[in-house]
Amino acid sequence: MATPDFLEYGTAVRANRRRCVRWSLVVVLLVVVVWQLHSACQWAYYRDRDRVRADWDAVSSGRTMAIDGYDNTMSWAVAEARIRADGSQGRIIRILSPRPGELRTGARLAIESLGSTGVCVETGDERVSVGYLDVGSQSEFAPVLPFRLKNGADLALHYDEILSFIKQENSGTYTNRQGRLCTYRIRVYDSSASPIPPALGSVLKGSTGP
Repeated sequence: MATPDFLEYGTAVRANRRRCVRWSLVVVLLVVVVWQLHSACQWAYYRDRDRVRADWDAVSSGRTMAIDGYDNTMSWAVAEARIRADGSQGRIIRILSPRPGELRTGARLAIESLGSTGVCVETGDERVSVGYLDVGSQSEFAPVLPFRLKNGADLALHYDEILSFIKQENSGTYTNRQGRLCTYRIRVYDSSASPIPPALGSVLKGSTGP
């Protein structure tokens, strides 16, 4: 009677080995898929970064720009562009997450700060506050701005004009992307003391998250 039990044990061992091999192959396959996905996402970041830089080179007239990225879980994403208005160390314009084409066409130019002056906009909709002022031609705030910018290079050319405007902390009404008439107020703060706008910071502190 021992022989059948021994054979049954041997069969179970072989089955376990085959199961282990199958699971090992599945794990290896998953690792390869994740690695390929990560590589593809990284390639997408470098592609977007290089396109943003090419857009700037096309209009910049030799002014320098640095591009920062941030860790977006699977890969990196373009976080901001820092444009030097002239030779001064302090005259830096920070643009939030420029996408390919935007610096060249001026469609979206989301200013986070000029030098040490940060800017945010209190909005009369569900956003409450946004941590930038979009001065691009496709911006919902474009109709209320006293200037028109052709492209990203105009930010440097009109640095003083833009800075003077945002420091007035103007308020008024605008039409949001849903077609609703809303109120707005521009706010400035010392970005060298805090990278987060005060109004946005209070919203974040009051949030409990998902």
